[in-house]
Amino acid sequence: MRFAVWRGAQRLRGRLDWRALVESAAAIALVLGLTGGIAFAAVATSGWRVATILSGAVALPVLAQGSGNPRLFCLWCLMFVMPFDLSLYLGPFSDKAGGERALRIELADVFFMSLLAFQLRDLLSGRWPGLRVPR
Repeated sequence: MRFAVWRGAQRLRGRLDWRALVESAAAIALVLGLTGGIAFAAVATSGWRVATILSGAVALPVLAQGSGNPRLFCLWCLMFVMPFDLSLYLGPFSDKAGGERALRIELADVFFMSLLAFQLRDLLSGRWPGLRVPR
């Protein structure tokens, strides 16, 4: 399902496709309402950080599918989150003198893994004959 709002004013035989426009606006309003409700509940109980995480977890998959090109959407999200230090530390696992003592998971890792999954799907399904690496 693509959102007609994102594709601009979709024209069908010279006239505006109002049905697609209304369906798209309703879908976006539903996602925003659901995300707002989850965020309000999370702020009321836990705080802003939990609300932001839950809102992103609800909105990102819907927006990726609605964009019509989930791979490009993941690439844009990756480029957006790279400058920020949005990470989660798990641990510490070892008590060594230097270096990283805990496991660190970044938000960018989610988008790296999704882009890798897209490439593996294309390789295994035969859409790509293989990866070409220049010398």
